[in-house]
Amino acid sequence: MAENRAFTDIEYLANEFISMRAASRIAQGDSTLFDFSAKALESARNSMGWSDLCANPPIDPASIAEFASTISGEGISDLFLIGVGGTMQAAVAMATFLESQGKMPLRFHAMDSTLPSDIVNELAGVDFARSIFIVSSKSGITVDTMSIFEYVWRVVCSELGESAPSRFIAITDAGTRLEESARERGISKAFNGEDDIGGRYSALSVVGLLPFALMGIDVVELVDRCRSCEVLCGLDDPSNPAISLAAGLISLLFNGRDIMHLAVNQGSLGFGLWAAQLVCESLGKQGKGILVSVEPGFELLSEGDENGFAIIASSDPSLIGASPSVDIPHLHVPILTGTDLAMQFIIWEYAVSMIAIMLEVDPFNQPNVEAAKKAARAIWRDEISLGMRAASTASLALPCERDASQGEALAALFSMVEPGDYCAIDAFLPRTSEAIFGRLKTLRRMIFDGLDCPTCLEMGPRYLHSIGQYQKGGPNKGLFLIVSAEESEASAYGEVEKTLDNLTYAQAAGDFAALSERERRVVHVNLPRCDADALDDLLDLVAKCLP
Repeated sequence: MAENRAFTDIEYLANEFISMRAASRIAQGDSTLFDFSAKALESARNSMGWSDLCANPPIDPASIAEFASTISGEGISDLFLIGVGGTMQAAVAMATFLESQGKMPLRFHAMDSTLPSDIVNELAGVDFARSIFIVSSKSGITVDTMSIFEYVWRVVCSELGESAPSRFIAITDAGTRLEESARERGISKAFNGEDDIGGRYSALSVVGLLPFALMGIDVVELVDRCRSCEVLCGLDDPSNPAISLAAGLISLLFNGRDIMHLAVNQGSLGFGLWAAQLVCESLGKQGKGILVSVEPGFELLSEGDENGFAIIASSDPSLIGASPSVDIPHLHVPILTGTDLAMQFIIWEYAVSMIAIMLEVDPFNQPNVEAAKKAARAIWRDEISLGMRAASTASLALPCERDASQGEALAALFSMVEPGDYCAIDAFLPRTSEAIFGRLKTLRRMIFDGLDCPTCLEMGPRYLHSIGQYQKGGPNKGLFLIVSAEESEASAYGEVEKTLDNLTYAQAAGDFAALSERERRVVHVNLPRCDADALDDLLDLVAKCLP
C-alpha cells in the first residue's frame, strides 16, 4: 500500500484493519489476506495454524500436563531445551519471567549456542539422572540443533549408559529425521508439532506448552485463560489490542520511526528476545521492516533520535508508567504474570501478521536466514577455508579491500555511518562468560558514543534466526561488526568439540558472506584467542578507529 499522510494516522490505520476484516480472517485461517503475491499466498496456506491454538489445540493441554506431571514426579532438578530460534524463545521468555519471580522449580538451560565452551559450562556439575533434555526442531534437520544434540547425547550416554534415552524428549514434525532418530535411539517420548505452524508462531503449541508444564505452569488453566484473549484478537473492533498495537507500530514506521528500542528488566528480557525474533524475522525483508534493539533500561537512547521509539516491557509493577530518559514515543507492555506473558504472545502474533499485510511482505518465510545457513554449510564443509581461519583477522568492509588490516577495516566501516543508520555487533563468543559479555557491552557503549547512532548487541548463532533476517532483508541502514575467536581451550577438545567450534566459525563467516552478498557494510574480526585480553585489545583498537 502507498505510504501517504493518512497512513501515519493510528485511527485511520485501525479502521483499515477493521474494514478489511483482517483480525477475524486471521482467526479463521484465511490465507487470502496474503494474496499480494503468489508465493506469499502459498506460504500462508501452510502457516496459519497458530491463530486458534487456544480454541482448537492440536494436542490436548491436559495430556501435556499429565505427561509433565509424571516426569516432574521423578524429581527433576534441571531442564535443558536444545533448539534454535522459534523453538526456544517462548520457553526462554517464560523461564526468565518465572526465575525473576522466584517461582521456577528447577534450573532452566537454553542450549542454542554451538560454542563448545558454552555447552560445556551448561552441562557442568549437573546430575543427568535428575535432568530432562528436550530437543526441539520443526524440520528435524536444523544443523545447530542437531549438532548440539549429538554432543549432549554422547555426554549423557557416557554418564548414564542404557538409561540415558529416558532423559530425552523430542519435539518435531511428523516424518522428520529427528523423529526417526528418536525412535532408533529409544528416546522416551516424541511429540509431533503442527505442519502449519512455524517456529516463531508456536509459543502456545506443544513447542511452548511442554516446557511451560515442566516449569510448573498449569497449561490447562493457561490455555483456558488465554482463550478469551485469542477471541478478542480475532474481533474486527477498536477494542482489539492486536489492532491497536499493529496500527501504532505501522504509524510509527510510516512516520520514519523504524527502530524499536525494546526496554526490558530482568524478568522481561526473555520476552524481548521473543518479540525481536517475531518482528524482525516476520517483517525484515524486501527492504522493509522494523529493527528491534533489546536494551536493559534506557542507557543507549539519544535525545536527538528521530528514528526510534520505545516499547517498555516490564515484570516489575514499580516500573509500569515509567518514561524513557529521552523524549521519544513509547508504549508500556506490563508482564506481571505468566498469563500476561502468554497473552502478549497472542497479541503480538496477530499484530505482526496484520503489519505484514499492510507492508505486503510474507511473515512466514525467512529467505535471508536460509541464505546465511547455506553459506555457513559451504564453509563448514570446506577444510581449506577452516584451515585459514586464524589468518582471517579482518574481512571486507565495503568498499575497503579484503586484505585490509583490522584497523583499516574498522576505520573504513565506521567512516561510512550516515544519518538514520544503526550499528550491530554480532558476536560469536561465549554467552556464559561474564568477563567477555561485559566487555561486549562496553564495546557497544563505545560505538554508541563514538558514532552517535543506535546500536545492537547480538549473540551468535542465536541472532541468525531472528534479527539476522532483518539485517540482510531489511533496509540497508546497518553497519555490522562480526566478532568471532579461536577458542582458548581448543587444543584440549576432542573431535566432536572441534567440529562444533568449526561450525561456530562457519556460521560467523557464512553470515559475513550473506551480508556482503546483500552489499551490507560489514567487517568480520576473528580474534586470536577467546579471552578477556583479546577483547581488551579489540576495545583499544576500536577506540582508535572511531571518528
